[in-house]
Amino acid sequence: MRKIAVLWIIALLWGSGVLAQTPEPSSLKPLDPRPGAFTLYTLSFTAPDTVPPDGVLHLTFPQAFSLAQVSLAGSSTMNGGFAVEVNGRELRIRRGGEGQPVPQGTAVDVKFSLVKNPAAEGDYSVTWLLEDAAGNALAGPFTVSVSITKK
Repeated sequence: MRKIAVLWIIALLWGSGVLAQTPEPSSLKPLDPRPGAFTLYTLSFTAPDTVPPDGVLHLTFPQAFSLAQVSLAGSSTMNGGFAVEVNGRELRIRRGGEGQPVPQGTAVDVKFSLVKNPAAEGDYSVTWLLEDAAGNALAGPFTVSVSITKK
């Protein structure tokens, strides 16, 4: 009987979100994973919170990447347009404000280019978080791995 009560409490807490994990990104993939390549990247994730029409995806890349030529972003799952801001290792992809909010739990993809891959093969960690227009964190930070490898 005690075991059933404990399981019932765990199920109740899980369903209420107290024990639920925040969804993390499923992937960050370069179109061309070769070292030194200038390429398009796709961040795919399940929205950890509602993504507002003026929300911001804030990514921080390792020093080995170059973001100097990143100037475009788009999505097949979020409408309203995007603006891209680069500051050293940090990339902010800002929604334009005209699109619809993206509900929590929705599959999202965001593409951006041109990122220059590191010169060395390996697995690299990139962190990202979801912010509101004022720069306040709504969810994250999350970490995702990027594999740079010769084809």
